[in-house]
Amino acid sequence: MKRVNVQKMIILAVLADIIFVCKYMLASMPNVELVTFLVILSTLLLGKHVVYTVILYVFLEICTYGLGFWTVGYAVLWPGLVVITCLFRTQLENSNSKRAILAGIFGFAFDLVYAVVISLLTGLRSGIAYFISGLGFSAVHMISNYLIMWILGNTIYNAMKKARDSMFF
Repeated sequence: MKRVNVQKMIILAVLADIIFVCKYMLASMPNVELVTFLVILSTLLLGKHVVYTVILYVFLEICTYGLGFWTVGYAVLWPGLVVITCLFRTQLENSNSKRAILAGIFGFAFDLVYAVVISLLTGLRSGIAYFISGLGFSAVHMISNYLIMWILGNTIYNAMKKARDSMFF
C-alpha cells in the first residue's frame, strides 16, 4: 500500500471535519445528509485513503454523541461505502446518474443495516419493528441522497477534481 504523505493526511483530516460539520448543520432534517455525497465524491477523487477520513469522521461522531448501537453501523457502513465506491470506480467516475443511484441505494441500505444490528442486539422482532417503523425515514434518506447527488454531483465533482489536480494528488 502506498504511503500517505503529510500533505495528503492533512487534506483527509480536513475533509473529515468538513463532513462532520455538514452532518451537524443538517441534523435538524432527519435523514438528510451530505456525508454519503462527500464520501462517494472524495473516494472517486482521492481513492482508498478516504477510509482514514471516514474513520476520523466516526471518531468525531463518537466524541460528540457518545457510544451507542449506531456506532457499530457507522464503523461498518462508512468504510464499506469507500470500498464499494473503489470497486465500482470506473463505472462511477463519468456517470453522475450512477453515482446518484449508488447514493440512493446506500441511503436505504443504511437503515436496513441498522435493522440487522437491532435484530442482533435485541432480537429479530425488534429489528423488523425498527425497520417497518422507519420506512418513511428510509425513503427520505434514499430520495434525499439520490437528489443531492443528482443535483450537485457533477458541479461539486468537477470543482473537487480541479482542486485536486491543482494541488498534489
